[in-house]
Amino acid sequence: RHFKGGIFEVTAIAKHTENGLQYVVYHPKDKPDEVLVRPYNQFFSTINPYANPEVEQTERFVKLW
Repeated sequence: RHFKGGIFEVTAIAKHTENGLQYVVYHPKDKPDEVLVRPYNQFFSTINPYANPEVEQTERFVKLW
């Protein structure tokens, strides 16, 4: 679950062929044909509570199960 709402499913962890960086490949649960990618470190990062004071969740994404 993203901190702003929305449920997403991770489909793969991808590795860039030139620099070796990892990326998370995922999609919204309600739009399985929409493929998104985000750097691994950003996907698993925490959010700034001062920029988002209304949000209780501290991680950008949290696992639901």
